[in-house]
Amino acid sequence: MKQRKLISLLGAGAIACTAVPMLPAAAEAVPDTGAAEQVRLHHVLEDCYFYSREALGGGDESELNLEKADTCYGFSAGWQDVTADTETMFLAGRLTQQAVEFPELDVLDAHCTLQTDLTGQDAYFGWRTRFAETDGEATYMTDCYLVDGFSTQRPVLPDSAKIGTLTYNEAAYDIYLLDGEQLSASPAKSAEKWETVKEYWIVREAGIAPDEITGAYELNADLPELFRGLTADYDFEPGAWCESAFFMDVKAGTGTAVSPYIDICAPIRDGRTYTEAAETGVTEDGYQWSQWALPPYRASEMTPGVNGAFSCAWSDVPVTLFEMGRGLEKPVVCDAENPARYDYAMTLGGFGTAFSGVSGAVQYYQIPENAAAADLGRYLARFYVIDAWTGEQAPFSVLQELHPSTANEKLGEITVDGAVYDVYREWSTQVSIDGAVPAPAFYSVRRDNLQTDPDEEFRNSVDIAAHLEGYRALGQQAGALYDAKVFVEAGNTEAWQKVLGNAEISENVLDLEVKKAAQPLKQSVRGDANCDGIFDVSDAVLVARIVVEDTGAAISEQGVRNADADGIAGLNADDILCLLQALAKKIVL
Repeated sequence: MKQRKLISLLGAGAIACTAVPMLPAAAEAVPDTGAAEQVRLHHVLEDCYFYSREALGGGDESELNLEKADTCYGFSAGWQDVTADTETMFLAGRLTQQAVEFPELDVLDAHCTLQTDLTGQDAYFGWRTRFAETDGEATYMTDCYLVDGFSTQRPVLPDSAKIGTLTYNEAAYDIYLLDGEQLSASPAKSAEKWETVKEYWIVREAGIAPDEITGAYELNADLPELFRGLTADYDFEPGAWCESAFFMDVKAGTGTAVSPYIDICAPIRDGRTYTEAAETGVTEDGYQWSQWALPPYRASEMTPGVNGAFSCAWSDVPVTLFEMGRGLEKPVVCDAENPARYDYAMTLGGFGTAFSGVSGAVQYYQIPENAAAADLGRYLARFYVIDAWTGEQAPFSVLQELHPSTANEKLGEITVDGAVYDVYREWSTQVSIDGAVPAPAFYSVRRDNLQTDPDEEFRNSVDIAAHLEGYRALGQQAGALYDAKVFVEAGNTEAWQKVLGNAEISENVLDLEVKKAAQPLKQSVRGDANCDGIFDVSDAVLVARIVVEDTGAAISEQGVRNADADGIAGLNADDILCLLQALAKKIVL
């Protein structure tokens, strides 16, 4: 089992999460409460996390700890000589500071790695979610237990309480509903039973650990998906969400359980910065910065510094993007004569998918002389040089999952400074001419720079001119450079995946040497296949090479449009004939 890492928004730095030590079998005993029927110890920590231990009877010997191990939470539990008279339930999870009505609960993902040995135990485990409804001064609870694993037997529930079945996470579950007098038969035996009016038990038909009960188990749950299934078929209307937690109910035995991390992605307003759409600004020393995130639950934070330095952090976010750099006073055509490099130094770490590098904008379409400054972006293409990434995935899979439209748009590959980059193109209809002609984004995705240590700083120098020249060699328009920035992007790549991380950029320098003035893109000329601004015999020769599939020939999309002389999409022999006739002045294109 791979040990994952978590980075907290509230931590001062990116520190790897370490496992919580296993407790000894003989844990510290709970004080004898004499005639008390139940002992309940409940602790609320920072970040709205809590842990709770409930035990029947007196003299129980069990312990539960939930601790922040550097920058993540881990829990450890131990129990000794548990019997039917001392049944113990452990919970570790997250509360809300502001209840969220169930119809608005779009994001609630729960994750942990459970390491335990249930040999000789009678126990089951999973996730408990609590909802609340208020009627005047009274509050009523609905508890939902998702039971994913058990050792000797499933939870004992009355047959009369079974209301159906459902399929969730490609597994079959039985559904039980306890209310009224049936709650007295609840296997949870909560100390708060007096205020609980309903319990839903969703019990896996074949638990994770029915036979092999020693090991480590990844427990990942998209809880809103589960609840939507209950709503569709069983009139599930629970009220407002107020907490979710991992739970383990031990009915007999002596043992331990540990999770190196436990994390619940939830809509909690807990003091972090939640961007509504996009934020932009300019620092006192002239660096432009921007922060952007997708709804519904955005927790991203960017802190600009001086000389281009900045820090950023993210959590509970579908996709977020941070950028900082300088716009150019005048556009520059970057090539061998006008070299441009971007030097940066940073740390990058987290749980889930993130990548970083250099982004910018180049001219893609001919810009009209009377174009308003506000409309300039409609004629530009974005580019992203992805130079480093986290998430234990190949960089292409990272890009493909965050930007699915690039899946079938690979243009080729280029080699820059000895590193191989795959080049992809993504079309965006959000940035277009008159809302109809989409502008592209180019991605240079490096193959070999996975970041595994969130504390280790890496430095890089991105040859922007070489990447733009590479795009041109692949037949793409890549005109004058308008801006360049360091960027960090992070986001979900799977429905259940938790995204949590941060980055620290300590150096941010664009080194641009201008030796010649920028030349604008040539005006479109009918027949001009090589886009040099004139129509001559070299254009007909280029089209002929393209038609016979000469691998040494390359033509841009604008060139294809210019040379498509017969009015039928695509270049063919008829286009060559039309071009030759036009050169002989027999026809007018």
